[in-house]
Amino acid sequence: MKQPISVVLLCSGTSSRMFPFSNKFLFEFFGKSIFRYQLEIILQQKNIHHIFVVTNKKNRTIIESEIDQYFSSYQHKITCTLQENMSNGMKGGVLSVEKYFPKTDSILIISSNDMVESWFLKDFLEKDTSSHICGKLCGKTVDRYFPGGYLEIDSEENVKKIIEKPGEGNEPSNLINIVIHWFRDASKIFHLLHTVNNTKDDAYEVMIQHLIDSEQQNNSSLRSIPYNGQWQALKYPWHILDMKDFFFTTQPNTKNTYTVYKPTDCFISPNAVLNTENGNIIIEKGVKIFDFAVISGPCYIGKNSIIGNHSLLRESHIGANCCIGQGSEIARSYLRNTVFTHQSYIGDSVVDNNVNFGAGCKTGNLRHDSGEISVVVKNTRIKSGKNKLGIFCGSNARFGINSSFAPGIIIGKNCWSYPHLYIHKNIQENAFIKPSKQSLTLDIQTNTKI
Repeated sequence: MKQPISVVLLCSGTSSRMFPFSNKFLFEFFGKSIFRYQLEIILQQKNIHHIFVVTNKKNRTIIESEIDQYFSSYQHKITCTLQENMSNGMKGGVLSVEKYFPKTDSILIISSNDMVESWFLKDFLEKDTSSHICGKLCGKTVDRYFPGGYLEIDSEENVKKIIEKPGEGNEPSNLINIVIHWFRDASKIFHLLHTVNNTKDDAYEVMIQHLIDSEQQNNSSLRSIPYNGQWQALKYPWHILDMKDFFFTTQPNTKNTYTVYKPTDCFISPNAVLNTENGNIIIEKGVKIFDFAVISGPCYIGKNSIIGNHSLLRESHIGANCCIGQGSEIARSYLRNTVFTHQSYIGDSVVDNNVNFGAGCKTGNLRHDSGEISVVVKNTRIKSGKNKLGIFCGSNARFGINSSFAPGIIIGKNCWSYPHLYIHKNIQENAFIKPSKQSLTLDIQTNTKI
């Protein structure tokens, strides 16, 4: 593709459906944020003229800090732009770069929420570069409903329709629209976005439909480029678990066999068991794994974390400075940084930074009927598609000893609890949870200790 390309990387979403987590594209996997993975892949491509990172007021400082720390040698080609009106969704994000955008460049729009394998972007840019193509969208065939955009294509893989969130059972096809979009004429994209007055959050998709309709008159088409690799998006809290699995399944292997990746300055007891039959075990600097601990891959253990005696860790991602105390089991979970457990069971859960589980805390992750677990998100009960699902816990939480949790529960940041509680419903931020006089209920007050 000879025409220079300028990239719009959308990082301005409010992550409201991800509560209790914020800035979802800054979640770390293998010690690196999703944002860093995305930017590294973009910088590897030829003909990239400039990169516009679209942020909002809340996350601008941390995004600029990431760029300063990890991409200082590329700062001349990276510009952060601010999306002022968040209600405009992707439309507002793309328009925020209009006054800076090079007039001769084509435009490549990428959502920071969509992770694909690193090889695909090069493949996407090199396919179908003929002059009768006005743009390209990435299409991925799925086998179950996903709350995103869907494509309807013809026999030549030209896009005829794009429909945002049609609802389960109303999909025009089984082809998901992944937000990796290239358009030859950036000025036309900006113009069409200005003409769309849709009050819904699908103004960007309406713009694409207008582009399809107008280009048909010029015998030009918008092509769907099929993607057959692994893909994961972040829309709901449980998708962090799916993103964990994405990184485990796309990590490099050695001759199709799994192994232990470890530095020289970690300690692994000779009595510990590291089982790589089903996946790699990746261990960072300063990790300590004590007697009779069992690590069953795929697993990641971040810097300076401790895996205590007789603990069991399987198919999980443990961040930096965590302590998995004696006798704890962590199964298929994502623990961020500085998380502490003591003779606990954490299953199919996501736990944010700086959380302490008192001794004996346990998460429920399976209904008695083994049915699908639903989660209440923004006052709406959403099907997770999973029959095993634990809790989603925000940062800076403290739970008393022998606390237990029902499956699919969301707990906001800065929450503290009494011991011996059964937490069976979502808890808002900054709550102090104590037993009520009524059986099986909770008394939830504002946490004044934070």
